[in-house]
Amino acid sequence: MAQNYATKYASKVVERFKKESITNRAAGNDYSFAGAQTVVIGTVDTVALNDFNRTAASNRFGAVANLGNTKQELQMTQDKSFTFAIDAGDQSDTASDMSAGKALRREIDEVVTPHIDKYRLGKWADGAGTVVYSGSSSALTKATVLSAIIDVGGELSNALVPDASRTLYIPTRIYKLLVQADAVISLESLGTKAVGKGEVGEVDGNRIVKVPDSWFPTGVEFMIKYKNCTVDPIKFAHYRVLREAQGFDGPVVEGRLRFDSFVKEAVSAGIGVYKVGTKPASGT
Repeated sequence: MAQNYATKYASKVVERFKKESITNRAAGNDYSFAGAQTVVIGTVDTVALNDFNRTAASNRFGAVANLGNTKQELQMTQDKSFTFAIDAGDQSDTASDMSAGKALRREIDEVVTPHIDKYRLGKWADGAGTVVYSGSSSALTKATVLSAIIDVGGELSNALVPDASRTLYIPTRIYKLLVQADAVISLESLGTKAVGKGEVGEVDGNRIVKVPDSWFPTGVEFMIKYKNCTVDPIKFAHYRVLREAQGFDGPVVEGRLRFDSFVKEAVSAGIGVYKVGTKPASGT
């Protein structure tokens, strides 16, 4: 890893831009572990309604069914790591604060957290049970973007997804259209008041989270997610600074995290995505 040396000592690094996690608030935590790599999600079944029979000799409520349950066992696939060393000579010669603790914090903020956010957004979009197509090849405009958001929200409501705890994840390019839409310019909360970490307002009952364009899943214009329709386990996140490591003159920093993200099959309709184009024919 290249080092920048200077003739004058400087005590602080010039920190790069970073973002706090934009997916944690909408992530799901309703799961248990079975072993080191398996996540177990349980779903209780339901039964059909009967016509009550007032004249039956027995079982007037209908035939008794055994209420079952479904377990979805999911294998975690993500096992990531990083390591770097800070040479004692670099610490004394470079015009930067090369402290191991600050370098570790920087790695988490600029590399680890964005990686998890992008991974989750991709998995959520891939597993979306509600997909709305524009019906044409025309891109969204400031005249159509709000209607598209309402359409996706309406499909979620038709699938009985609760109105609360919905988050609209929207790439910057689409967000720019939304804030220029005539119908929302007068909404004080949109684009004028931050309502939480990573959030920039609310529209149609959805908290808005603006996402860098390069982080957003390909082929998806925006996504509305209900919090409890996914499980997003982080099995562990281990970080450590080895002050004295054989073969290195200076601290060695190591990190490892095991995580994944899954859409619950029974409530996949709780994720709605909007795509430009026409709906593919069944079976294609």
